Amino acid sequence: AKGTMVRMTNDRDEARKQMEGLYAKQGRGKQFRTKKDRDAHLQTQVKELQAAKAEKEELLNGQRDKLSGLRKSVASEAKDVEKKRKDLQQKAKMLDELKRSVDEKKRLRNEMADSRKEQWRSISELSDKVTEAKEASRRALHDMKRS
Repeated sequence: AKGTMVRMTNDRDEARKQMEGLYAKQGRGKQFRTKKDRDAHLQTQVKELQAAKAEKEELLNGQRDKLSGLRKSVASEAKDVEKKRKDLQQKAKMLDELKRSVDEKKRLRNEMADSRKEQWRSISELSDKVTEAKEASRRALHDMKRS
């Protein structure tokens, strides 16, 4: 049933196309007085269509050239982006290394500062002991001289 329906629909469409073609022929017959007039008109239409086709082909070629240029540009930009991405990764790696180096140098600086403070305390204690010993020695000499 479906096959019959499709076949009938196709037959109807084909008949409609034939009918439109006949109407078009009939219209051309009424439009022109002679075959020469008709042929001249048809030649003009053919030339117009060929000119339109050439114009469209030229436009299409221009668009193709533009597309080709854009593709090259995109490829070039993609290479630049990749290069910059690699450069950025390298710089990030260098930044991490520098940060580690700075952190290590800060740690060493702090250790040295602590060591210096400790040495100053030792020097201060030794200086106090030397001062006390000098004072004790001076007192002892003074006591010895008095006695």
